[in-house]
This record gives sequence, C-alpha cells and structure tokens, in this order.
Amino acid sequence: MQPEPEINFEALAYSHIAKAAAARKLLYYGELMEAIGLSHINPQHRGKLAEIMHNLCAQSFAKNKFMICSIVVSKGSKKPSTGFFNYAESLGILKESDDRKAFLKSQKELVFSHYAG
Repeated sequence: MQPEPEINFEALAYSHIAKAAAARKLLYYGELMEAIGLSHINPQHRGKLAEIMHNLCAQSFAKNKFMICSIVVSKGSKKPSTGFFNYAESLGILKESDDRKAFLKSQKELVFSHYAG
C-alpha cells in the first residue's frame, strides 16, 4: 500500500486566494479552510492556516510589495484577524501608530489590481 501524497496546503490556499482576487472578491476564512481541506473547528488546523497565510503574505510582499492575504477576512467583520496586522507589524510593513483601516484598504487595492488588472 502506497502512502497518501502530501497535500500542498500552501499552493492550494494561494490558488483559491488568487482566484478570489482575480474576481475582486473577499474570501472568508471558513471558505478558504474548507476549500483546502482544513476544519475551522480544529485548533491545529487554524494554526496551520495562520502559518500558511504568514508564508503567503511574506512571499507576496517580498515579490510584489503587498500582502495577498489582506482579502481573506472574517465573515462577521469583513476584516482580517488581528494576527494579520500583527504580522504586518513584524514584517515592518505597518507601524503600531499607522491607520489600520487605510493600510488594509491600500493592501486590498494592490491585491485586486495585481490579479484582476
């Protein structure tokens, strides 16, 4: 019996986020988790998603100067979690004194412009 192939959650997540961005749509955390085979009720899966999103944000910022995960949001608030903003601060992209609403708006616009033209 052959072992099951490793699932590349990061590539799957990127694909779904890029597709949403090309359509200029926000993507809910729960939708993304379901699409890549993770459960929002499993704490380990939520941690895995945070790791994936940090990696994707770091890569997209290094390559394109925007955080691709700015369009992945909570269904209730329509905003990313505080972890998104904390990670932006840790990368030096956002200062604690910056206007988070303006930062988020600019990041979303950059993502949508890049993927949707």
